[in-house]
Amino acid sequence: MHIPNLNRAALIVKPKKLFKDWLYYLEEDENLLELAITDAKVYLIPDFEEEKECIKWLKKNFDLVFIDFLNGWYTDSSVWPVKRDYNLFKEWFEIHTHLMVFDLAEDDMEWF
Repeated sequence: MHIPNLNRAALIVKPKKLFKDWLYYLEEDENLLELAITDAKVYLIPDFEEEKECIKWLKKNFDLVFIDFLNGWYTDSSVWPVKRDYNLFKEWFEIHTHLMVFDLAEDDMEWF
């Protein structure tokens, strides 16, 4: 059996304590906070040969991920951190990259 390898790398982003602190400041809902701190997102990024290439891509595109995460919890951008840079991103989120992504699903991918 052949499992197809997608021509993508994966970026797994999980909130750290500073994200939880920001969310708690806005919400003070322990159930929501538990979900936020344990819920990671997986982003498919361009296919790279080495992890350092993934990090280079992320340094240029981190704000796309940062905004997506913030918008997923609060669509009111006035409560988002104004000065978002790569260092703040790393303080707020745990980052893992994976160079090999396999598709085990039998159906076609859907975009929505």
